[in-house]
Amino acid sequence: MEKIGAKTVVHNYGHGGSGWSLSWGSGAIATANAMATGERDIAVIGCGALGLTTALLLQRAGARVTIYAKDLPPNVRSAYATGLYTPDSRICLEEHATPAFKQTWAQMARQSFQTYLSFLGVSGTPVEFVDNYFVSDDPSRERPRSRD
Repeated sequence: MEKIGAKTVVHNYGHGGSGWSLSWGSGAIATANAMATGERDIAVIGCGALGLTTALLLQRAGARVTIYAKDLPPNVRSAYATGLYTPDSRICLEEHATPAFKQTWAQMARQSFQTYLSFLGVSGTPVEFVDNYFVSDDPSRERPRSRD
């Protein structure tokens, strides 16, 4: 987060392929940090899964939000993602995973998962459980990527 002119700008992107998975938890942390400044005119950069979720949570918290984006859906990276709940896909290298980082990551993952659970059974099926298994006798064989 930074101050640019009269705006508080929220930077909330780059979650290593886990943007959909961590969006609600990460957005909640960004919202709490932004609202703690006392500012109510907040700018969000990007309108992928993280940007839109953060903007929505900021609005729910009483902020006036402006989104700045180079591209709009469906031409954003999140629109090309699978939207699977995989919070640990490539979040960081092990040597950078400090205890504080692990705690924050777990908080984001749990909050996002709870939010997604609340969407189960909603009209239009925005969230559903999908069985996905991979079996191999060769432990060195890499799991195939989802084609969703």
